[in-house]
Amino acid sequence: MASDEMDRLRIAWRRYWRASDQWRKRCDALREAARLAWLANPSLRFVEPICQPFSRMPAEFQRLICGARTRTGTPCKRRDLYRSGRCKLHGGLSTGPKTLEGKARSATNAGQIKAERTPCEGQGYGKVAAGN
Repeated sequence: MASDEMDRLRIAWRRYWRASDQWRKRCDALREAARLAWLANPSLRFVEPICQPFSRMPAEFQRLICGARTRTGTPCKRRDLYRSGRCKLHGGLSTGPKTLEGKARSATNAGQIKAERTPCEGQGYGKVAAGN
């Protein structure tokens, strides 16, 4: 598949998922409005609002591949893609710790040498016992 066709498919892929998110938000807003109306008058029967189904994923997306560069320099050929358009192996970097505890734990790990933080000391790995 040509590079320009892959770029066109990837743009269409992102557009599809943006439209899907907007559809989901509209349906959620309809459900929330129906729930609030029912809470205002609970003697009425709750009626779930009907949302039109979202369009099926176009068949042309079945040809879309991850395309990320592997260690050998060839493009990744996996077809099981996340919403980002990449496979589970190339989905992106970790965003790191979010909580204050996680950030503090990460900061303490950075200052230690590897032998001190190795959890397998009892199995003969990592830091050597003081008696040896």
